[in-house]
Amino acid sequence: MLASSKQAPRVQQVVNQVITPAHTAGDHDEHPPVQQVVTSTPSSDAQVEIVRLRGELESAGLREQLAKLTAERDAAQQQLEHMQARHRHELTQLAGNLSQMRADLTDWRERHDAREAELRALRAMHETVSGAPWWRRMLGGPVQRLELDEA
Repeated sequence: MLASSKQAPRVQQVVNQVITPAHTAGDHDEHPPVQQVVTSTPSSDAQVEIVRLRGELESAGLREQLAKLTAERDAAQQQLEHMQARHRHELTQLAGNLSQMRADLTDWRERHDAREAELRALRAMHETVSGAPWWRRMLGGPVQRLELDEA
């Protein structure tokens, strides 16, 4: 009808278009979906230019977010590598400490065994010199059994 009457259409329609995918559970609520309001005008080239500019603006924002996230990832990866190097260094130190402690343990066992052998030798020598243990010498000889008179 408009074409036959050669009139221009009256344009004041508002069309909502969602550029980003639908918001799903688990998406970050930090950036809600972008909605564009496109008004239909007689010049479709202007509409295309507006949509293109908005897309470029959004892609620039996304590139900025990507750069930030990439920097955060790189920093976290460097921190992880630093922690792994420190962990390897600490394990090496602990292995050295363990081997030193085992050597000390062996040394202390050998000293203990030597002291025990020396103590046994001194006890044996003391009993052979005195002839009897100290408690027998204090009693004054063999203990006699008392016999009870049976009536």
